[in-house]
Amino acid sequence: MIRMKTNHPPVAGSAILQQLQQHYPGRVALPAGMASLPKKQYMVYVLESDDGVIAVGHGQANRARVIFDAKETITRGHLKALFVRLYQLFAKPGTRFGRYLMGCASKPEALTLEKELHGLVGGNRRKLPAYIEDALFDGLAPHTIPWLLLKQAVASSYDGLADLEGWRKKGLIKPADWKIVSERLQLDRVIRKRKTT
Repeated sequence: MIRMKTNHPPVAGSAILQQLQQHYPGRVALPAGMASLPKKQYMVYVLESDDGVIAVGHGQANRARVIFDAKETITRGHLKALFVRLYQLFAKPGTRFGRYLMGCASKPEALTLEKELHGLVGGNRRKLPAYIEDALFDGLAPHTIPWLLLKQAVASSYDGLADLEGWRKKGLIKPADWKIVSERLQLDRVIRKRKTT
C-alpha cells in the first residue's frame, strides 16, 4: 500500500474519491506532489477535475506523473498528456483537481485494477468538455492547417503532443502554422519530462 502525506485537498465533495474509498478502503492515497510518487512500484493513478475523471492509468512513477502535469510541464509519450494539458490551460477559473493513487504488487494487478476503475469511475474516454474544445479552437477558422493539426492531435491514438512535435521535426508543419499551434497550446513555456515508456 502507498502511504503518503497530501498538501492539496481533493475536489470538494468528490464523489469519485468517495467511490474509490468505498470500493477500496484503506488503499487510496492522495499524493502531495510528483516527488511523493513511489519509484519502483506499480500503481493505478486517477486525475479528476470538477468536470469528472480526466485520466485513469497504471504504471510506475514515470507514467503516474502525468497527473501532476501543469502549464510548465508535460509528460512525454503519454496518451492522456494532451488532455491533461488542455484541462490545465482551459479549465474554468477555480477548477480543482484531485489526484489519487492505489499501490499494486505487480503489473498484472495494476492492469486488473485499472480495468475495474474504468468501469467504476470512467477515465478512458477521449472526449473533451465542449467549453474546453471551444476555447482550444476559438478564433481558428475551420479546416485551416492549424485547426486540422489540433483536431488530429486531440484524436490521436498515441500522444497528440508528440505527434505534433514529430510532424514539425519532419518538416510537415510550416513554421507559421507551428507558431499558431504552439501558442495555442503554450508550448514555449514547457519543461519536458522524459518519455514515459
